[in-house]
Amino acid sequence: MAIADTPSSGEPPRTAPGRRSQALYRLQVGGIGLGFILLVIGIANAVIDRAQEVEQTAVPEAKIDPPAPTETPASDPLAEIGVVPSPEPATPTPTTSATADNVSTPPPSE
Repeated sequence: MAIADTPSSGEPPRTAPGRRSQALYRLQVGGIGLGFILLVIGIANAVIDRAQEVEQTAVPEAKIDPPAPTETPASDPLAEIGVVPSPEPATPTPTTSATADNVSTPPPSE
C-alpha cells in the first residue's frame, strides 16, 4: 500500500499554499528591513563625512584680547548708595549716658 502524500520520484514534498505565501511575506519584510537599515547607515555616514569636512575647512574665529584691567581702588557699591555704612569711621554723636544709679533693674523672678 502506497502513501499518497509521498512523492515516488525525487521531487521535494509539496507545501501548502498558505505556508508558501507566509514564507514569501517574511522574505519581503526581511529584505525591506535590511534595505532600511542600509539606508539609515548611508545617511549617517554622509552626515558624519560632511561634518568632518566642514570642521577641517572652517576658519577659526578671531579672538579679541580683552583690555588690560586698570588699577582702580576697591570701592563698596553698597556703601556708595547708602545701604551699608561706609568703611570710614563716623564721628560719634553726643548722647546722655545712663549711670548705674538711673538704671532700674527688674526684681529677680523665682
